[in-house]
Amino acid sequence: MATALLTLIIVLAGLCILLFTGDAQSARYGLLFFFSLPIILRLFYGTKVAVIGMVLNVIPYVILLSNQPIPPLLGLDITMPRTQIAILRFGACASSIFAISVGLARYFG
Repeated sequence: MATALLTLIIVLAGLCILLFTGDAQSARYGLLFFFSLPIILRLFYGTKVAVIGMVLNVIPYVILLSNQPIPPLLGLDITMPRTQIAILRFGACASSIFAISVGLARYFG
């Protein structure tokens, strides 16, 4: 359960940063979230799933190479003045939530 939650958080965070950030340079950080996904998939689900994640990582790579800005979805823009710091905070919070959920799962389950 906790591993699925971490995987979902990585995917949703990458999509939110990519689709709801108006600044093209900051939106690229959302694509970088996807590059960490195969490592997480290998740790928790095995090699076959990690290889699938690697193959799917071609999509963000092609988007990065195209160097075309992706317009914000529905015109929503969540850009903050210091987006990079917010991304780092989100990563720290996501990893903390994951660690707490794993600890609770071990304690209760």
